[in-house]
Amino acid sequence: MRVKFAGMIDRGGSEGSISFCSNTIQLARRVEHLVLGKKKRKIVSRTCHEQGLCHEIIHGLDITYNDDTLTEKQVENLSKGLYQLIVDNPALFRTSKQGEENDGK
Repeated sequence: MRVKFAGMIDRGGSEGSISFCSNTIQLARRVEHLVLGKKKRKIVSRTCHEQGLCHEIIHGLDITYNDDTLTEKQVENLSKGLYQLIVDNPALFRTSKQGEENDGK
């Protein structure tokens, strides 16, 4: 699965989507929301991209291993937990090469 950045995703203000046909997770650089009847655009921050990636990964896992039974709220909660786990424990996600470089310091 590869991650691709798009200028704008046309899915009702969504910041990401997952496609098994093209084997990609697509994350938006900008999103558009309706606020009081007016379209508002915003740039998506790096943190939002990282959280969005976790969100789409949870959707992918749910579809693949759980028959797509999670609600959107459950996906949001699980993705927040996954994101926080990664942020709070970066050493768990280092590659062996990164670990060797940091161990020598």
